[in-house]
Amino acid sequence: MLLTLLLAACYDYEQDATAEEQPVDILSRFNAEGKAYLTIQIPIGNGASTRATSFDDFSFDDGSVDEYKVKDIYILMFAGSSESNATFASAYKVETPTMSKSPFAQITTTATIAINDANLNSGNKLFPFVVVNNNSSAISAFSMESVTFANNGSAVTLTGGSSTFSELANVLIAKYVDEEGYFLMTNATLADDNDVSQARVFRLPELDPDYFFPTEDLAKEHPAGQINVERLSAKATVENGLTAKEGKYVVLGNEYATFDSDDLSFALDNYNRNSYAYRHLASVDYVRMVESTAITPFSPQSYRTYWAEDVNYSGSSGLTFVPYATYLSYTDVQKSAFWKSTGSNAYCAENTFDVSHMQDDCTTSVLVRLKLNNGGDFYTTSVTGQDIIFQPPTNDLSEEGTSASESFVRRRSKVVTYDGSKTATIDDYLRTWLMEQSAALRNWVRDYAGNEKKHLKIEVSGNAETGLATATLSQTAQTSGTGFNKFESLTDAYAETGGVTLKAYLQALLNSLTIKFYDDGYCYYRVLIRHFDDTQTPWSSAASMTDNTPAVVYGGDAEKYLGRYGMVRNNWYNISINSVTHVGSPIIPPLTTNADDKVEQLLNATLHISGWEKHEQNL
Repeated sequence: MLLTLLLAACYDYEQDATAEEQPVDILSRFNAEGKAYLTIQIPIGNGASTRATSFDDFSFDDGSVDEYKVKDIYILMFAGSSESNATFASAYKVETPTMSKSPFAQITTTATIAINDANLNSGNKLFPFVVVNNNSSAISAFSMESVTFANNGSAVTLTGGSSTFSELANVLIAKYVDEEGYFLMTNATLADDNDVSQARVFRLPELDPDYFFPTEDLAKEHPAGQINVERLSAKATVENGLTAKEGKYVVLGNEYATFDSDDLSFALDNYNRNSYAYRHLASVDYVRMVESTAITPFSPQSYRTYWAEDVNYSGSSGLTFVPYATYLSYTDVQKSAFWKSTGSNAYCAENTFDVSHMQDDCTTSVLVRLKLNNGGDFYTTSVTGQDIIFQPPTNDLSEEGTSASESFVRRRSKVVTYDGSKTATIDDYLRTWLMEQSAALRNWVRDYAGNEKKHLKIEVSGNAETGLATATLSQTAQTSGTGFNKFESLTDAYAETGGVTLKAYLQALLNSLTIKFYDDGYCYYRVLIRHFDDTQTPWSSAASMTDNTPAVVYGGDAEKYLGRYGMVRNNWYNISINSVTHVGSPIIPPLTTNADDKVEQLLNATLHISGWEKHEQNL
């Protein structure tokens, strides 16, 4: 979840025997020209510790080489007695820094700078804030004495000798990766203890003045400390974990709903527009929010933290989110550029929230798109409100299908063996269903249509944008011959229909059905991205639940559920689709105010949180 931040000396160096007894005055380390040289190591990787075994849903993963590349480093020095009162002293830019691979599963960049003693006072401690791979939405103007952050159009300028670190607290950054693929990184957020009752959260490491040197060569030999950084973006990957059957994947329980590996794609939806300049976390209130093992081998001891408070953490739903509907038309959604193939990576700004906002329209999700049966149009309909009838793209209805209702299975078997063919077009299926529902129609077919229900015409028309279809009833032209002399009586009033015409009665029956239309064979699923899993934030549906609002589902219990859903910067969410249990929605499922946890799921999946801190989610 976090590319660790750390600081402290990591090389032995001969220090004065009195160094521990008498803290070094920082100004004494500068040469006659008012300069001191300083080397800082910036690991962009995992560090050496691992997540505690009691929370084994976490792991750390290096990811791809491109995610580690560095083009420049901006080092903003703050001076004072602590992070809380440190003021901006001076800034430095390091172009194309040296990169090396460390033994601790991380890539390290080393920056040696000559700092100025201007704006420093005797007794000051020095605290660096680092911006790696700057872009136009971060630092927009720079000099040694002044640094300006774009702040999403409302610039914030730090002035040497007066501006405090707190002025960066609400700086917003819109671009987490630039056009050349460089990921923006800043100081990570750590805790100084793994006891949540006394742990202090900090962002700025303290540099040891013993490692300030009057010459550049000495500084390079003895780095003053390490500052681990983290990417501002979160990462998601969707994997195909399905098992093929005779070279094809199938929707469970329906061998006619088939697809290939290439027919599965995904996109991120409902994510934030901006990130804070550094990850916000007021405190580590719960055990799951802090690593139990210290980052080693460095000292003083520091601990990774595992949660964040984003730019609209307690705000109203949708405050700064980007749901697809705000920037994509239906036509755009159909474009291949919007969708990524399984195994690909997608990136976005972090999105977290308190328990009261743990609901669909506040939660970043993965949209999964599945193309069935080679991309042919098809319909589904339900006669019970729950059971799905699958119509292959040829408009044939197979006797094989899925249903949760035994009574409906029996009826369905009767329907699909109509005429002994075991198949029926969508209009044939609807005609047969109407015959089952209406004695008046059965009488009409017997008496006025030569016992041929095909003379009852049903036209089904699908709307790709709504994902719904309408069925319109009419009759074929009158045919001469025995049994057809009163064919037009479909428009007569029947006692069995309550006085309305048979046509109106049957049309009302058709209108009571929900018929879904799947344009080009596509169906969609929304998968909410979970951060902490059931081990850390266990949830089960309560028998007393009266509705699906967060207040009822979670009871406002932050201690149990905070962080169950969300995306945190520098976390990698790997989602594996292991089975498809039902045909999905014909359109992208709309966002709702329903709680994130629901009893029913159409896609069965698992989550694991990756350095990147990696989360796995299986569906």
